Amino acid sequence: MATIVSPPQTGRAQLTEFNFSHPLLRRAIAPDEEAELGEDQLGSSSPLEDEIWVLAREAAADRATIIADEKLRIAVGTTKGALPPLERELFLDIRDPEVKKAELEERTPRINGLRRLLSEMVLGPARLIRDHLCDMTYIGPLREIPARSYRPQVTPDEARWATGLAAWDLLYTDHKGELMKEVNEWLADETRLRTGHRLERVEFKEIPVPSVFSQMFERGLTDDDIGDLQELYLSLPLRTEIALRDFLKGVLVAPSDVGVGISQMVPVVVAALRQGSGIVAIEQPELHIHPAIQVGLGDLFIHAIRNNPNHLFASKSLLIETHSEHIMLRLLRRIREQTDNDLPPGVEGLSVEQLSVIYVEGDEQGVRFRSLAVDKDGEFRDRWPHGFFEERSGELF
Repeated sequence: MATIVSPPQTGRAQLTEFNFSHPLLRRAIAPDEEAELGEDQLGSSSPLEDEIWVLAREAAADRATIIADEKLRIAVGTTKGALPPLERELFLDIRDPEVKKAELEERTPRINGLRRLLSEMVLGPARLIRDHLCDMTYIGPLREIPARSYRPQVTPDEARWATGLAAWDLLYTDHKGELMKEVNEWLADETRLRTGHRLERVEFKEIPVPSVFSQMFERGLTDDDIGDLQELYLSLPLRTEIALRDFLKGVLVAPSDVGVGISQMVPVVVAALRQGSGIVAIEQPELHIHPAIQVGLGDLFIHAIRNNPNHLFASKSLLIETHSEHIMLRLLRRIREQTDNDLPPGVEGLSVEQLSVIYVEGDEQGVRFRSLAVDKDGEFRDRWPHGFFEERSGELF
């Protein structure tokens, strides 16, 4: 709705470029009046615009600078850079040391009114963006594999999502097992990711050395030791680990002993399935993963944005950075199948409105973001820069 410009002076900024044609700032027009007005009259002025101009002129000590170049310019105080502190109202840097105290007191109510008005208009949206970004979950391209001696962090820490360890924290503290059950449905189901593995909770009792327990075994057990051993066993602390069941080999293995692809994929699956709204940003979810599993990730991402039962008015959005042709092809296929009403049983479809494809490329001018449109048939209306999908055809034919 406005632009904050930071001049070279520290702690000073200017609020300018007000967008009074914005729907929230336009004049309220009754339907019968709207038909009588021409396009050039609609939104040409608004009570809010008039109010801000009047308040700015009356509050300003130096009116010439406020209306320079026929643009509304209002000075605001900042602590660092151009962005004012979001936790309090704007500080309008409108003051004049030559103004008498009586005149200053007369001007104060108008300055306060202008400050409250601009704070709601400028800082309100910034606060909403800040709060939304605080709910963002970021998963980096290289996820850590839990060590054998892994101990989960009980207190949630969003920063641990970057390395993927926050996902393992959730699994370890999922005492009801609801999240692990859903994760296993995706990992093991033949119609989904088909990894050949499932997560299992394994409990251990460890004997410390040296200890009374170990000393009894070292000297040799007698019949009189049975009662003491029972008590000592019950007193041993219980330790829990999350292991992976290999269906093909029929064995339990630690995450550090299984293929890198599975351990890299677990944080992606957990982030997609955990309850909550906001943005989930994932870099290269396909890393070290077989192409047959990559296409399943496409279905997982569709499920993530379509299912959020605990947030009726908020949804989960996925921001995926990927080089995987297989993920993209699966998303396009689900759009096509939904359009043709030809989805396989139990498979969720995707609409064109639910997918945005952005191609990022660098050139001499910097980084460019190019939006590529997709039609209802699951085809790109725009050509991929530098081939991309065409590379496969070039190698095959």
